[in-house]
Amino acid sequence: MHTRALAKPQELSNTAWAYAQLSFLHLPLMDAIAAASIAKITQCLSQDHSNLAWAFATLHLPNAPLCDSIAAAALRTIRQFERQHLVNTAWSFATLRFEHPPLMKAISAAALPKLADIPPHGLASLAWALARLACADAPLLDAIAAQAMRLLDSRAPRLAGRNVGMLLWAFGRTGGLPHVWALLEASRTAGQHLDGLSLGGVVQACRELSLHHSEVRLMQQHLSRGAMGAVALDACALLLAEVGAAGEALELLRAGADAGLFGQVSSRVWAACDGGSLPVEPLEGLEVELGEPYSKELRLLAHVLRTAVPGDVDSVCAAVETFGEEKLPGTSHWLKIAGGTKAGLLVTCARRAPRDGFVLEVGTYCGYSAARLAAARASGRPPRGPLVVTLEVDAAHAIVARSLLAFAGLAHRVEVLTGHSEDVLPWLVRRMKDRVPPGAFVDMVFLDQRGSRYEADLAVLQQAGALSPGAVVVADNVLKPGAPLFLWRVTHGAGYATEVFSMTEFAMSGVEDWMTVSVYQPDSHQAAVRDPPIELRMLDWKAQQMRARTHRPDHGGSGVGFAEWAEFASEMRRGFAAAGFEAEPL
Repeated sequence: MHTRALAKPQELSNTAWAYAQLSFLHLPLMDAIAAASIAKITQCLSQDHSNLAWAFATLHLPNAPLCDSIAAAALRTIRQFERQHLVNTAWSFATLRFEHPPLMKAISAAALPKLADIPPHGLASLAWALARLACADAPLLDAIAAQAMRLLDSRAPRLAGRNVGMLLWAFGRTGGLPHVWALLEASRTAGQHLDGLSLGGVVQACRELSLHHSEVRLMQQHLSRGAMGAVALDACALLLAEVGAAGEALELLRAGADAGLFGQVSSRVWAACDGGSLPVEPLEGLEVELGEPYSKELRLLAHVLRTAVPGDVDSVCAAVETFGEEKLPGTSHWLKIAGGTKAGLLVTCARRAPRDGFVLEVGTYCGYSAARLAAARASGRPPRGPLVVTLEVDAAHAIVARSLLAFAGLAHRVEVLTGHSEDVLPWLVRRMKDRVPPGAFVDMVFLDQRGSRYEADLAVLQQAGALSPGAVVVADNVLKPGAPLFLWRVTHGAGYATEVFSMTEFAMSGVEDWMTVSVYQPDSHQAAVRDPPIELRMLDWKAQQMRARTHRPDHGGSGVGFAEWAEFASEMRRGFAAAGFEAEPL
């Protein structure tokens, strides 16, 4: 690339910023801009540093030499940084996961006196960045919390729910639970209704610290609107029962019966707690209002409660599939489960995997796959500990899953954890190593979250020694939206024998998807993985762009129609074929 024409540092940073602003990735150009900027970094202004970092973070392009150069130059000129430059630089380094404690410490010190002038979204981004890079600055976080409270303490709150969620996660990860409770109360008083994504990190913090009653209060106060109230009631009772507080669980269910919330899952929890005669006749289903938050997931649960046989896993899973195949078509929604042919592959893998530990699922959604996996592992297995441990980032999805699994009779065989995988997995590894004898404990992994996380999450497990020899790793949605870098890792790196399978997406006729099945081989030669070719990096960018469109704030991912999914899958298949990848029809 002829970057010599861009003689001035500002021209380099502005060009990078413009391409990122347009979401247009041109890898050779960005590599050339990085190299040229490093050579001119001492001539850059603070805005140039900020723009360069922001552009590479926005385009998901980690570049360690560039980040090191920006950090070194910024440390010399940090007093010249305007408030937005400070925020953007911190956010960029955190997004790229590039740790540079001296820079973050300098940004914290420079931001503190300017905090009152930083806009609300900037406050949230700054706190999020500090927490993600584990560079918590107590005075700055205290000041951000105080400013957030002022922004919420008005008739017209000036702090959006999404920003409150970022702050809750940041305070929860940095030990600032007093700030969490204060912010939650201020948000509730201001009339905000936070979603499950905003609350997931708080639920995780409560679980890590065994703050079970705090978790119950959180669900009661913030996840009990509309039909979700009955589901949250059951989730709270289940949690209390799990930690040995059966009496409190029964008392909670009695109160729910008085409020008209006692349903079929309530009756199962009541029986498990030896409550005796039921306080009232259980409700048959849920009354879900059109358009209420999480209406798709609540309608799914209502359909299961109304049509499936309690305690019958096959009946429950069949009801879930029927809902996806018969109730949703004709709407703008799709039920993202690994049903149909995908479920058959999952069950086969679960039965052939080692049986010394448990199955780990990343991406619970409503509990369908967890139920399939638990049923496949239950045969001939004595009841000791969970068969499946499953992670879900959205706290609302997690409580729906708990209810569905309890109705299927699997509450004691599946453990549902809430939070981001990058936060939960390290904690889970530490917890398991404290509880079980030395050795591996994960026999199978089902990756069903964002494809961009597959490689990193699997690396956490492998590096911690958590994978059993012969462990089976199954990944969904490898074609659509796609997981190109993960596919490269498990096919070109040592340690895994991988097969790639093609099938029609569940309840999405004419749309192809791929799943990979990898068997872990720890004794194989651990050679370094070659960098993926530029074609795969471009496919990964396309996958991330499409994935972003499907995660609009409607909790249903309805931003892409079936025809467009089919076209996108075909485009990805052609791209994979050009890179030498093919899939075996299943």
